[in-house]
Amino acid sequence: MTKSQADRVAAYVNLQKREAMYYAKAILAAGYRVGVHDGEEMTVRSSDNLREISDALFTTDDDRLIIRAQDGERIGWFWLVYGNEPGVLVSDYSDNPVTRAIYEAVAPRRERMEAYRDPR
Repeated sequence: MTKSQADRVAAYVNLQKREAMYYAKAILAAGYRVGVHDGEEMTVRSSDNLREISDALFTTDDDRLIIRAQDGERIGWFWLVYGNEPGVLVSDYSDNPVTRAIYEAVAPRRERMEAYRDPR
């Protein structure tokens, strides 16, 4: 891999990390807590700490952001699949009023991320 290719990959990974954090921040802003499941285990059970959440993401090819009420009740989830095009990070999510509101809250940022799609 050339330095140019490596730089593009690094920039792309950074974009996806930013996009994932938009969802985490929107969940927290709505008054919920975040859990992270990395496809193998719960790496974060329930947190409102952005550093802890960020550190748990991108350890595997996909993560599930689990939305939890302050009392720990599971409200919903977003399935993040890394490697999709910018703006297409969320592969699936539970369909309920909370997840739809969060998905819509992130929509303007998601649409801006789509501008970074590789023109190939």
